[in-house]
Amino acid sequence: MDVLQVVRIKHLSAFIDQLIAKVSDMSAESDRLVASVTRIRSVADSMAAVLADVKTRLDAAIAAGNDPALLAQLSADLEQESDEIVAATLANTPAQPTP
Repeated sequence: MDVLQVVRIKHLSAFIDQLIAKVSDMSAESDRLVASVTRIRSVADSMAAVLADVKTRLDAAIAAGNDPALLAQLSADLEQESDEIVAATLANTPAQPTP
């Protein structure tokens, strides 16, 4: 094996090491992305459950003859749930990286 072949092998080895490092970085990034999507799905599922509950309660209030006290309570509950959804969304939104 001549010197040129040895140099080429060393360059190829270094290139392969760089590729392995990049694949490893990509794997870690995809793991972070999967975790982020899982959190988003969890928040979305929670929001869907809250909205379904609000609809059920609103339907009950309408069926009960539009009881003003029940509607006022529903309105207050809706405001509280809305605040909780906003807080959960903000808490689960990662900060934007600075360019």
